[in-house]
Amino acid sequence: DSEIKKLFTFDSTDFSRDRKLPLRKIVGMLINLPKRSLSIELQSFFESLEQPGLCCTKGAFSLQRAKLKPIFFSFWNDFLIKNFYNFYGNNVKRWEGFRLLGVDGSNVSVVNKPEVLHHFGSADNQFGGVPMARVMQIHDVLNDLTIWGNIFPRKCSENAIIASHIRHLPEDSLTLFDRGYPSYSLIYLLANEENPRHFLMRCKTTFSNEVKSFVAGNLTDVITIIYPSLESIERLREHGYIVTLKTGIKIRMVKVVLPDGEIEVLLTNLYDDKIFTVKKLSRLYFMRWKIETAYGKQKNQLQMEIFSGPRVICIEQDYGAGLFVAN
Repeated sequence: DSEIKKLFTFDSTDFSRDRKLPLRKIVGMLINLPKRSLSIELQSFFESLEQPGLCCTKGAFSLQRAKLKPIFFSFWNDFLIKNFYNFYGNNVKRWEGFRLLGVDGSNVSVVNKPEVLHHFGSADNQFGGVPMARVMQIHDVLNDLTIWGNIFPRKCSENAIIASHIRHLPEDSLTLFDRGYPSYSLIYLLANEENPRHFLMRCKTTFSNEVKSFVAGNLTDVITIIYPSLESIERLREHGYIVTLKTGIKIRMVKVVLPDGEIEVLLTNLYDDKIFTVKKLSRLYFMRWKIETAYGKQKNQLQMEIFSGPRVICIEQDYGAGLFVAN
């Protein structure tokens, strides 16, 4: 469809003629996740199509792939995910009626080229810098699907990224966050969607004065009100919300003593303690670990840190194609 194709190309004439490398073959090549020498991968790809005589050069492939916007794979993955939830219907695994999501980020090594280093940045120490990018994903931990993911410059913080992508959390979802994410501003954003998003997040025992008092006390389950800091007020202003030091949010705090004696504090807006008991919430938080195993599969089995080109567009295309294949 020429109108759809315009959304994913840089020029109206891109892929307008059916040559050796039309759009479908560029996409086909990229979802084969080329990890070896590009010449070998191209030869193997055309042989698999029983068209070895039509094989192209590395230069031709590189020129053609530069016409395809990486966002193509984001839309394609989104289309795949929507169809999964639609066609699997009642067979979609849920927890208490919720789609159970895990949120987490990771660092990935990228090619050491000036363009790539300038765009993504690096991880620096006293011995120098290593080119590095940040990835963020929202993962359905029960159905093993990455419903959203993208690659960003390393300077982008995980908290800022997820705060800007609350809309990617489905209305019927329950999202699990580890203790690096809790903040008044994130909780406010989740609570103030048109349909509030449900969450369970572990927080540091020094997260706020309310949490400190809770940890020091004998109670294991309380509902309280938390208030913003000046930093949170400023951060929410960037998202278009005006709050004051007196703008409180209702939150439930749950205390769990781990086998090693460490105290785990969980924050949630699941207020019904008859349905969502302390024991059930403790077990629920542990299920967040499945997003870690998803990253392990992507990095080790699919080798998504090995990119097929030395440019930013190549890295973004490969990352999007890798998520699609993983799903």
